Amino acid sequence: MGGGAAAVLADAVLVLHFLVAAFNILALPLIWLGLVRGWPLGSSRVLRLAHLGSMGLTALCALLDRLCPLTEWESALRGAAGQAGYAGTFLGHWLGRVLYVDAPMSVLAGIYAAWAGASVLTWLLAPPGRGRRDGG
Repeated sequence: MGGGAAAVLADAVLVLHFLVAAFNILALPLIWLGLVRGWPLGSSRVLRLAHLGSMGLTALCALLDRLCPLTEWESALRGAAGQAGYAGTFLGHWLGRVLYVDAPMSVLAGIYAAWAGASVLTWLLAPPGRGRRDGG
């Protein structure tokens, strides 16, 4: 793979990673809001399973002191492109600054595990499929 193609793929993985992180952060408050407001997304089994699975994988990687597979993939692509870290393209630089937090993995693991726990607790207290579907 050429350096240019690897750089473009690395940026694509970074965008995907950013979207997954945004989903992990925003889906749970949206689910809570949906439950309170009676919106179908609050009781959506598909949304809630996707969120629970994504948060579970994120928390598991952190608890095992492993990088996210998307981070490893992006890093390998950047290396193949001859880039070091996130100093490559504009897109990579700015999304990387937003996405990657300079904190010990133990701190991140606690945050991820707490958020995954909140997702599990939400599932148990308000199982999917039990929300109002009449819109009113």
